[in-house]
Amino acid sequence: MAALSSSDGSAGNRRRGDGGTALGRPLALLVLLRWAVQQDVPVLPKSSNADRIKENARLFDFTLSDMDMDRLSALDCGHKYCWDPSEVV
Repeated sequence: MAALSSSDGSAGNRRRGDGGTALGRPLALLVLLRWAVQQDVPVLPKSSNADRIKENARLFDFTLSDMDMDRLSALDCGHKYCWDPSEVV
């Protein structure tokens, strides 16, 4: 699966902020989840929608190449996101 490119090569040139239009939103989200899994980061995609649950399961149907992993890692803008359990009631 050529995760970060389209048949004309244009999708690979798109950056975050395009709303996932380069790859199609579901595929773009799967690629980002797959990137996290390949970085040994646990991911917990949540949905109560049966179709989305099936889409999320596709996460394990492919792997990203080293080049794709490097390209995604290069998008790092230094922001860290984390869940604060002290805010949960």
